[in-house]
Amino acid sequence: MVIGLVITKHAPADCPSHNEEANNVNIEYINKKAELLAKYGVKEVGAWVVHSEHFIVQVPEAPNLEAMLALSMEPENMNMMNWKPLN
Repeated sequence: MVIGLVITKHAPADCPSHNEEANNVNIEYINKKAELLAKYGVKEVGAWVVHSEHFIVQVPEAPNLEAMLALSMEPENMNMMNWKPLN
């Protein structure tokens, strides 16, 4: 098993709470997240958000590094991490 640590921070202007495009990307990701995690056998051990700092910490557990990397390359995950749709 591989345990990862994902730390993200975004500017207030890019927050899904205040940015319609970012909110749409966020909803797309959330709607597909369970399916993507299952596809690669990844479990989310924990996730924490500090809303006032626009700061997120996630701890995924995967069967191997390849599964974690493949999950990170899924379009919905890439969009979420880039805050804009990929063309």
